[in-house]
This record gives sequence, structure tokens and C-alpha cells, in this order.
Amino acid sequence: MGRHRFSNRRFQERNGLETLKELLFLIHQLDSICAFRRAGTAALEASFQRVNLTNTWEKIRPDVETIAYFPNTIPEILKLVKSVAFLRALFPICFFSFILSVLLMMGIVPVSNKFVSLFFLFLPIAVMIAFILIDFTIRRKIIKYEKKQPNLHSEEKRRIKKVIEELIIKLSKRIKGQSESPSNYKMRLFYDDYKGIEILKRNRESVYGIFKKNYFTYIAVPSLKR
Repeated sequence: MGRHRFSNRRFQERNGLETLKELLFLIHQLDSICAFRRAGTAALEASFQRVNLTNTWEKIRPDVETIAYFPNTIPEILKLVKSVAFLRALFPICFFSFILSVLLMMGIVPVSNKFVSLFFLFLPIAVMIAFILIDFTIRRKIIKYEKKQPNLHSEEKRRIKKVIEELIIKLSKRIKGQSESPSNYKMRLFYDDYKGIEILKRNRESVYGIFKKNYFTYIAVPSLKR
């Protein structure tokens, strides 16, 4: 009987820690979406389901999807997105092309013309370069568009922010209830005005350690002060 109670307690503790991780993940993802760091919604939906907050997800799902899929509504970007999708579909072919080029150059697979091996070598390189350039162009165009409209998706972001703050409260309560340390649940956020957090540090990140980005990120922990 005692062993059963111990096992049950261990299970509850482990389940509680998993819930804490899920809440932290949701806060990170929703904060990123508010900062227009777009991603698919499948992982978000699954995480909301695991913490039994499906109703909360359904409440903000239209807002999240509006922001996440907004680039697809811009005609010139949509064409580029299709090009990127096509190039991404070529990745498996590029992988086998590279392997084949290595086999040809090593002489394992006989070939009468050495330029054949060079073709199979440079094909994946050309695809990757094209993918990177087009992807970079898409990102720059989206950023330019967003800067021209500073109030873009302001209502959607307001509703998502409210849910983020609800999740922060839930996270803080669970941390306190399980006698966990807030320092174990640091958050890298794009915004510093959420209720229920304590800002530890402000960072201005750089590209390749040289070029400073034009925005700050914040290292924060849940505040247990009520």
C-alpha cells in the first residue's frame, strides 16, 4: 500500500512538471507569434490539449491563425512562398544527388563523363542557395510591410496577450504549489509588459555577433508575488 502511494505521488509530481513545461512552451510560442515570429499552429493546439485548455485555444485560434498565415494574403509574397515550398520539396532529391556525386567521384559508381558527378554535386548546392535567398527575401518583405503598418493585428495581439497573462498566472501557481524555483522557468520574451513576470535582463541581440538587431528581448521569470 505504501509503495503504491509512493508511486502515485511520483506520477503526480512528474505529471506536474510536464504541465509546467507545457505552460512555459505556450507562453514562449504565443509571445513569439505576437512578435510576428510565425510558425504552424499544430504544436500549439496539441500543447493546449495536453494541459486541458482546449477552450482557451479555441478562443484565440482565429487570432493566432490570422497572424501566423498573414503572409499568405500578400500576393507578391505568396508567389515566393510557393517557390520556397517547391525548393523544400527538392531537399530529399538533393540529398540523394549529393550522395551519388560522392559515389561517382570515388569511382564506386562508374561514369564516362566526370562532369556528371559535378552536376550531381552542384545541384543540391544551387537549390540550397536559391532556397536561402528566396527565404531571406520573403522575410525582408514581410518586415518592410509590418513597419509600414505599426498597428497591424493590434486587436489580435491584445487578445493573445490576455491569454499569455492567464498562462503566466497558472504557471506561477503551479510553481508555488510544487515548491519549484521560478529561476528554473526562465522565459526569453519579446515583450516586457506582461502581468505576473519579473524582468531579469534586457538583451539586444546581434547577427553573427556583429550586426545589432533593432529590437530587444527580455529574460524573465514568473513572479510569485500576488
